[in-house]
Amino acid sequence: MLARNWGRVIFISSESAVQIPVEMIHYGVTKIAHVGLARGLAETTAGTGVTVNSVLAGPTRSEGVAGFVEAVARQRGVGADEVEREFFRTMRPSSLLRRFASPDEVAALGSDQRRRGAGRQGCRAVGVVGPGRESGGACARRGSEPRSLVLRIERRPQ
Repeated sequence: MLARNWGRVIFISSESAVQIPVEMIHYGVTKIAHVGLARGLAETTAGTGVTVNSVLAGPTRSEGVAGFVEAVARQRGVGADEVEREFFRTMRPSSLLRRFASPDEVAALGSDQRRRGAGRQGCRAVGVVGPGRESGGACARRGSEPRSLVLRIERRPQ
């Protein structure tokens, strides 16, 4: 990439990098490592046509998550929708989306970063907050309660 002076590096990480769930500290540590690696690579490629970005996806309906939600729903004798609502009400109350993102939504944001990153962004972390939308700024708020915390690092070519 550096020899061609063009390229895109996109890490698919997690908002758990900056909002580490108490029940998943080990997972959050691996995700902040992605962000740190992205920042280091961005510093290495500063001033070139190579950009490095991180997508900080929120809770995503992967096959494993979908299976877990369905198993909990069966165990409790309720619908999967109810389990999902309870999860966001009790475990992820700061979620703006208030539902699991689809893998396609996360992939689309990563693809968007690939297209839009042409020279403007050296390292930037963005999070999925809704269909076709990304979070911006350090902390979006509703009232005085934090609703979404998103790390945003940018380094513009000199």
